[in-house]
Amino acid sequence: MSEKFRLYLYTTLFLITSLALLNLFLFYEFARLNDRLLEEKARNLALEHIHYGVREAEGFVVIYEPVKDYIVYEFQNLSNPERIVKVGYPESRRREVLNNIFLRLLIFEFFIILGFLTLYMGAVDSLFRRIALEQQKLKDLLLSINHRFGNLVSILSVNMSLLKRKLPEDKSLLRVEKSIKRAERDLRFFSSLLEEKAPKPVVIRLDSLISDILKDLQDEAENKKLIVRLREAYTRVDPLDLEDILYNVLHNALKHSKSKVYVRLCKVRERVRLLVINDFMETRRGGMGLGLRLIQSMAKRNGLKISLHIRRSFMVVIDF
Repeated sequence: MSEKFRLYLYTTLFLITSLALLNLFLFYEFARLNDRLLEEKARNLALEHIHYGVREAEGFVVIYEPVKDYIVYEFQNLSNPERIVKVGYPESRRREVLNNIFLRLLIFEFFIILGFLTLYMGAVDSLFRRIALEQQKLKDLLLSINHRFGNLVSILSVNMSLLKRKLPEDKSLLRVEKSIKRAERDLRFFSSLLEEKAPKPVVIRLDSLISDILKDLQDEAENKKLIVRLREAYTRVDPLDLEDILYNVLHNALKHSKSKVYVRLCKVRERVRLLVINDFMETRRGGMGLGLRLIQSMAKRNGLKISLHIRRSFMVVIDF
């Protein structure tokens, strides 16, 4: 269900519910007012009957015995207290008057709602079109920036390969090479989110992929206690998306941990679950907001579920 349709639906339901409650209140108020008016007219007929012998007026009639489907009003004759004057009014006419009033009210409300929704939907459509246009502009800009940086990183990668041939054992070059690979990975991650390509799922062995990613992150794990508990497990998902998701989760856990990171791959209720727990630094607490939302967006399109729990430690749970 689109956001625009949900907005239309909620607005329509709100209007209908509000007007239904208002109509219910008005119905009882009109019914009470109408009954008081009927009683007053019946009283006038009773007085005219006592003084002038009038027996009918405006649908009211003086009766001497019970009549079916009539509202009966009883009045005492003050000059003869033992005599009771009974005035009847057809129940069908009372209902007809109320029904006519509310039929006109409902017709009026129908056109009011129709006119309001027409204007409202036009305003909402215009707003959503402007938002969509601005989003597309921003998306095009980000794709352009991503593309330019991608070209720059590719050039750096080629130059790095040439330097490594001349200085294969240089540790500084190895560190720079790792940084370039991380930049390439990040650019691919953002490009995948922006282009919104359809996933191409294949069967992947999770424990092997996690082990490979942790090897690439050895520098981040330096001077930290890394506890890894992996069991053989498989899942069917887009390989590039999965690698980006796992890399970002594990990299953030290692980067923002104080001294310890725990990684466990297990099965829960026939589903594979990955737990990544780290003791976060106070200055970093809650610092994964935007990154987590981006990862969750990529996970959602692959049918994965990512949840975050912050108590004494920082825990990310991925259900495959």
